[in-house]
Amino acid sequence: MTMAPAVSTPADNSTESEGPVNKNDVFEEIKSKFLNEIDKIPCKSCRDVLQSHYIKKINSKHQDDDDEEGETGLTEEEKEEEEKEVEKLGKLQYSLDYDFQDNKLTVGIMQCADLISMDSGGTSDPYVKVFILPDKKKKFDTKVHKKTLNPVFNESFVFKIAYEELGGKTLVMSVYDYDRFSKHDIIGEVKLPMNTLDLGKPIEEWRDLDSVEKEEMLWISTFKS
Repeated sequence: MTMAPAVSTPADNSTESEGPVNKNDVFEEIKSKFLNEIDKIPCKSCRDVLQSHYIKKINSKHQDDDDEEGETGLTEEEKEEEEKEVEKLGKLQYSLDYDFQDNKLTVGIMQCADLISMDSGGTSDPYVKVFILPDKKKKFDTKVHKKTLNPVFNESFVFKIAYEELGGKTLVMSVYDYDRFSKHDIIGEVKLPMNTLDLGKPIEEWRDLDSVEKEEMLWISTFKS
């Protein structure tokens, strides 16, 4: 007796996805199947209870999945941008003018804008401290402006320093909230490495305030004393 040759049956690929699966479509399909099974239960009151309980459960799970997807949907760059938005402390307008004949740098502290509130009343008592690192010899303070987040200073300070010595220096302009009875809180600062600046002509610009790290705050406290 001759055996019939085996016939190969082509693989059934009907279950393979022909494209990206829509998460909402899958959810609705599963939900429909469960509800159809529940409809087969003879007791109407039992069906109603099960349907109500099941729909609440599955909708809650679906919402949780969406929330998790939303939380993790940001790229690293987008997360960094969000963090920067949170860290906005205000901005400072200043001017720089170097006199090559007299070897002096004039720093103008013009104004601040959109400072964060440091006091319970929703304002601050800001002033600006100006100094050059790494020297500790000379520092200047502007006048304190009470209860404002947009102080206008229009004050200038002169540092006598040779142009050749500026390369390794950093100009620091720190904005503080004055407190009569305790230590003054730093709001933020602008740090300018002098070797990055073109002092061939006067400079006038706005800069966003940067936050101060804990180690730097400790150093500043020592410097203030």
